[in-house]
Amino acid sequence: MRAAAAFDMMMDGKTVLVTGSTDGVGRYVAAKLAVADARVLIHGRDGARHNPGR
Repeated sequence: MRAAAAFDMMMDGKTVLVTGSTDGVGRYVAAKLAVADARVLIHGRDGARHNPGR
């Protein structure tokens, strides 16, 4: 099994809080978790930069 496939199975239905998710690594991690079917809660200092649709 590919590592990505195993990751997808592990995250299905999980809830994850990602801090610093408005830019950089936090934003990347939040996007990958969302693709892996995790419920992602995002948090950052700049509310204007949050755009979950990106």
